[in-house]
Amino acid sequence: MLEDRLRELLRDPGWSLPAWPDAEARVRRRARRQRIRAATAGAAVAGIVAAVVATVTGFQSPGVLGPHTPAIALPAPGAAGFPLSIYPPALPGLAGGRLTRCPDPDGLAAASPADRTRATAVVASLDAATFSTDLRLSDRAYWPQEQADRSAGAAAVRPGGRVLFSGPLTSSTAAAQAGALSRAVSISCGARAARDTWLVITSAPGRPGGQSEFLLLDRRGHLLVWNAV
Repeated sequence: MLEDRLRELLRDPGWSLPAWPDAEARVRRRARRQRIRAATAGAAVAGIVAAVVATVTGFQSPGVLGPHTPAIALPAPGAAGFPLSIYPPALPGLAGGRLTRCPDPDGLAAASPADRTRATAVVASLDAATFSTDLRLSDRAYWPQEQADRSAGAAAVRPGGRVLFSGPLTSSTAAAQAGALSRAVSISCGARAARDTWLVITSAPGRPGGQSEFLLLDRRGHLLVWNAV
């Protein structure tokens, strides 16, 4: 009703507020991050206590992390095992968009039906192995998110559950939230990124109605996750 009133005042029947892609998923993810930070803070306090005891007794139990555990480092551009042709640096999101990091368009192929099996396999493997393996399954646009999750001691977005949708982001048969995601990607990263992106939506185990969305792209035959919610 408010939008209709604004259309009347602006004398523009086509005007609308920009859609916020799956706000509920972002709220859930923020809540998970807060729980992770709370758990990390508790571990930090335990580490300080252990350090004090070690100072007094001259002994510190092995394996106890201190309060300043360093973040997991990311490979430099062009590092061994991560060629620039497959893992080029991410680009900043365009002004006015909601995504802060976008994939480099170099070497991207348009999403095709052949990506369906590969995309679900990549999503199923994400967070199921080592940090290095996860990096090989993802674009550099996703690396800082993966780094933050691993450094916090847990992944904020985990695969699992059944696949609810797997198809091109711009597909007209996509799930309802795909339209908002497609607009957000187009505004932040350009129409080509939206065209080349494959979307996988999975259910979240243990959370009725909960979903996770994974955006993937094909760069020179390598299917990579570049964003996840």
